[in-house]
Amino acid sequence: MSDDEDDEDLPWFVRPVEPEEDDAAKPTSRSTSEAGTLEGWRAAEAANASALARAAAALARLDERGRMGAPIGRLTARFAAELMRRDGRMIRAETLAAHALGAAPEAASVTGDERYRAGRWIMRRLERRATFEGTPDIRSWLGWTASARTPEAALRAAIPRAAGADERIARWLALREELSPLHPLTRAAALGREWAREGPASPDQALIAALVAAKAGGETVGAAGAPFTPAAFRFPLRPRAAARDLADWLAAAEDGALAALRELTRIAEWRGWALAAVSGAPRAALVEAFAAHHALSVEMAAREIGKSNRRARELIGEAEAAGLAREITGGASFRFWTARL
Repeated sequence: MSDDEDDEDLPWFVRPVEPEEDDAAKPTSRSTSEAGTLEGWRAAEAANASALARAAAALARLDERGRMGAPIGRLTARFAAELMRRDGRMIRAETLAAHALGAAPEAASVTGDERYRAGRWIMRRLERRATFEGTPDIRSWLGWTASARTPEAALRAAIPRAAGADERIARWLALREELSPLHPLTRAAALGREWAREGPASPDQALIAALVAAKAGGETVGAAGAPFTPAAFRFPLRPRAAARDLADWLAAAEDGALAALRELTRIAEWRGWALAAVSGAPRAALVEAFAAHHALSVEMAAREIGKSNRRARELIGEAEAAGLAREITGGASFRFWTARL
């Protein structure tokens, strides 16, 4: 873990990993299925040509919205919350965004704390531009690097090492290179599928596979677009036909892109309505800040509008009274607000 991250940003999974059969005795998907070859994935891609075209078109529209100035950054918390929902951990996107910015969890229980820390960990992975060029890059992106600052951190870093992570990552990188001629979305699905089945063992294997696929799908996105493909799809851990997994992942990618476009439309409509309802440059600047960020504190708002904290709090109060914003924390400190869409 790099020094610029605190311990909360380390992987949250500290549950013990069940012993598994020796890697040497465990057949890999590349030796038991057509899915681990370039030819096999080309066939799967050809079988899903229409679905691939639809998903690519939807993602291109999303990228175009980003180039036009839409607040793409708001999609990170939304997609992280959706991934957690698929994993059985319910959390609201705006609450997750507020916690990532420093708000205290709404529940002090161990389960509640784990849920917020997991969401923050996912958001950090989504926000980073992953290169996937080598084992150190992947370990750094996942937070699977040694840290001696706390015994707990050392335990977390040891989990993937105990499962032979480096050897599995090396095989995964070899497959990534082999599949380079494929469409980026096809390759992303293949890499997510192989991570779920053959990647480094961890208690959250399927969730990490979904993250890997999302980031691999965002490798070719420009600076204006989201650095991930919003496909909330959990790859089955048991073997299935590559064409079926690709079809399901492409459908999730298309659905995710369309949902993101609808969310951006909602924000644009709220922004237009809110700007028409306020007067004065500071109030208009506050509307723009709410449109750009999933959650705002008084301090953040003050920086955005160029006013004092006291004035920012007054303007936020006006926005609440006018039905433009609502508080999402409710505490005496570390308070955050979001647009009332």
